[in-house]
Amino acid sequence: MPLQIRRGTTAERTSIRPVIGELIYDSTLKQVFVGDSTDGGITGTLGGNTVSSFGIEDAQDAIRDLFNAGTHTGISFSYDDASNRISATVGGGVVVLDIKGSVFTDDTSTVLVDAVLGAINLDNTIRSNVIPYVDSTYDLGSASKRFKDLYLSGSSLYVGNAVITATGSAINLPAGSTVGGVAIGSGGTGDGVVAGMNYNINIVGDDSTLIVNATNRSVTAAGGFTGNLTGNVTGNISGVITGTAGSNITGSVFATDASLMLNGSAKQVTAAGGFFGDVTGDLVGNVQGNTTGYHTGDVRGSVVADDSTMLVDGVSGRIVGPVTGNSITSSGATVLNTTSKTATLAQINLEGTGLLFGTTMTVLTSLNNFLTESYSAGGDPFVNIYSGHGSAAGTGEVSLTRSRGTLISPSAVQNNDELGHFVFTGHDGSNFSTSSRIICYVDGAVSTATIPSRIAFSVTNSTGTEATKLTIKSSAVEFAVPPKLPVVADDTARTALVASPSAGMLIFMQSGTTPAATNVVQVYDGSNWVNLH
Repeated sequence: MPLQIRRGTTAERTSIRPVIGELIYDSTLKQVFVGDSTDGGITGTLGGNTVSSFGIEDAQDAIRDLFNAGTHTGISFSYDDASNRISATVGGGVVVLDIKGSVFTDDTSTVLVDAVLGAINLDNTIRSNVIPYVDSTYDLGSASKRFKDLYLSGSSLYVGNAVITATGSAINLPAGSTVGGVAIGSGGTGDGVVAGMNYNINIVGDDSTLIVNATNRSVTAAGGFTGNLTGNVTGNISGVITGTAGSNITGSVFATDASLMLNGSAKQVTAAGGFFGDVTGDLVGNVQGNTTGYHTGDVRGSVVADDSTMLVDGVSGRIVGPVTGNSITSSGATVLNTTSKTATLAQINLEGTGLLFGTTMTVLTSLNNFLTESYSAGGDPFVNIYSGHGSAAGTGEVSLTRSRGTLISPSAVQNNDELGHFVFTGHDGSNFSTSSRIICYVDGAVSTATIPSRIAFSVTNSTGTEATKLTIKSSAVEFAVPPKLPVVADDTARTALVASPSAGMLIFMQSGTTPAATNVVQVYDGSNWVNLH
């Protein structure tokens, strides 16, 4: 079986004195120690003496001696025991080695050889002439790998045997230079034009603007054209024409912002910036802007406010927006007068924000039907709807209409949508506050010609809290608070309250004799009053 000696951590080992020859293994240092106590552990070295200790420091010292031993040609080593660093200095001889990695300058701030990109960095590192090894053999760049810009501080550029020189900010070409094979300055005129010669070239202005395009045979006069023009002009003219056109102008006319004003093909005029002058004839199209002057004739279409709100719906023939003026006339007759608050209309539809009349309004719908809203002598407002005057029966109603979508494209209402409500308000000394309201909701799925509904009655209590107290549905009447029956004192009071009762009536009798009752609920069964409890 294997030999096993005493073992333990450094703290455990240093707490004992092993006898002479006793071995202890330090599990912390991973070293073996031997005891030297000759008196059974009373005296001697505490923890024992190390038997084998070849640690990191010993390995570093061994490597130092290995590098420093012998003679090295072109390279020397130095060892810093405090920082555990071995430095190598190359120089003073021939060194043959392969280097993998980047090469930096002595200050390590400039990369000379970038090992990651595999590139030699020439930025701020060239300090001598760059001369090729063989004459007229190597290129600087290629057709697919070009340099961007070439910056030269000298005044000469050598191309073959020709020398291009610089004089200030101008370039001086050598004598005999040509443009398209034609010598510059030939013909004795100094401008390179030879008498009797035709030139198939473009003409470019000083600002590099193309004036004459020899390819498509066009002339671009961006700065304007001065002089007389005899002949036809085919193309667009952008600018001001000063003078008299001796013939017709065929084509379109554009404004200075390139917007089309006169469409020669469609024979249309677009006055985006406004139209000044008289128009004789029909005007077909949309007019966006203010119209100052008189218009005689029919206007067909819708009227829209500046905020895109529909005021007059020309498709459905309705006045949609608010009316705040004095009157509305039709065929010369006043149909709505907001000063006298009268209207001679068969029907008034209030949509959107409605019609603004003020405090009183009288609508005369026919000889037999009219609606009045005014103030009585006591100051109480009232609304009277009369119908059925004379021989003809009439109908008076206030209709609230609701749909989803828009006025132009309405869509079906949905369950729980509010169809409209009446609000009752009063002045509290500072503002008008809501006291109660009657609200109509959609109550169920909507189908063709069927819109189920419910009506909710809400009131405000003494603390200012408004809540629904009664809801009327097609299936039931729901009370949010307990209903209270009429309270009568006796049979005489019951008869005075209900002289001709009908079956199903309920009352609360305090003290009755027929039948005998004391604080009970009674119901009329069609013949007699009956106690319910």
